[in-house]
Amino acid sequence: MSRFAFEAIDRFGGTLRGTLEAPNQAAVLDQLLAAGHTPVSIRFQRPATGLLRILGRMLGSRGFDYTGFLQELAILLKAGLPPERALTILKGLTLDTRSSLRIQQIVERVRSGDSFSQAFAAIVSDAPPYIAHLLAAGESSGRLSEIADRVANGLIKKRALKARALSDLAYPGLLVVAIVIVLWVIFHSVLPRLVPLFEQSGAELPLATQILLGLKAFFDNYGWLFLGAIVASIAAAVRLLQIPRYKLVFDRTVLVSRLSFGLPQTFEAALLCRNLQTMLDGGLPLERALAAVKNGVANRWLQKELSNVQNCVRDGAHLSKAITSFAPTVPPVVAEFAAVGEETGRLAAMMREAADLLEHKAQTRLDRLATIVGPVATLVMGGIVALLMAGIVGGILAINDIARS
Repeated sequence: MSRFAFEAIDRFGGTLRGTLEAPNQAAVLDQLLAAGHTPVSIRFQRPATGLLRILGRMLGSRGFDYTGFLQELAILLKAGLPPERALTILKGLTLDTRSSLRIQQIVERVRSGDSFSQAFAAIVSDAPPYIAHLLAAGESSGRLSEIADRVANGLIKKRALKARALSDLAYPGLLVVAIVIVLWVIFHSVLPRLVPLFEQSGAELPLATQILLGLKAFFDNYGWLFLGAIVASIAAAVRLLQIPRYKLVFDRTVLVSRLSFGLPQTFEAALLCRNLQTMLDGGLPLERALAAVKNGVANRWLQKELSNVQNCVRDGAHLSKAITSFAPTVPPVVAEFAAVGEETGRLAAMMREAADLLEHKAQTRLDRLATIVGPVATLVMGGIVALLMAGIVGGILAINDIARS
């Protein structure tokens, strides 16, 4: 499937621009005509790579809200509607034209004989692959509405946790931007007027003033080089993370490093337990559930460990022992809850309990981190501003002392 950018005139005479995924331009043309639009232009769109893709994800430039789509679809399925009928109704209720076209693509695939999970995987390529596996498990067990609702709720929790982390980092980020602006103003507006006075006075300047003048000289001589080195380092890091072996090392470091405060480890484990519970409730055997859940893990190192766990379970070992032996980065609470679930025959329920516990733990750590980061960032910025003021005011006072003597 390729992505095509299109421009069309909708049924009301308005201009419509967006993207669609299709095997060729003719398929895009057929989809636009079927939706009642008049195509103006259709062109192939190259996929974004590297830094552009990361920036797009950070800015939330995603064309289709599959979380809301699954949540609304689950409501219609719970009402007893078959998938094709529910999708048709949902298409009619969707106000956004681009989302409506995406749902139309799914409807056409379902009508042509594909299952909903297959159509979702083919059309919504920006969704994580594990979602289609979860939906397939729901279809095979006859519990698609329940599984779709659980998947949507899990995605909402994941989005809320990420949004909370970003909001907690917003204040320190604003402080960094503020101090950069303050430094720029001082180095380009204040110091250029005071440096000649300092040099002509011949006075022994205070240490803070000497440090400030040294920083100005450094940025005057090497500022652009320093900025270029930072940009080049970021670009090189992004490029290296696209190489599998470096990505694997980075993912392991993220899981085990104390600098991450255990948040990635706890978050990934919670997602693992939640997806495993959904798969088991969907009727999949444990070995197949692990195979599907593994694709839902974003961390490559954890994926590697789960592959070993899956092989161990296939050979007949208990899940708790397999996790203890082959997945050391998974929090011990997962193995403990798995052991209880295997002993009582309630593995899916215990995985749900483990997911709830880990999500609560991640939220608590985020709250504590936010409580610490804000005051620390304020103190650091206050110290920098104090140094700047001491350098400027101290230099002026030194000049005044010489003038009086």
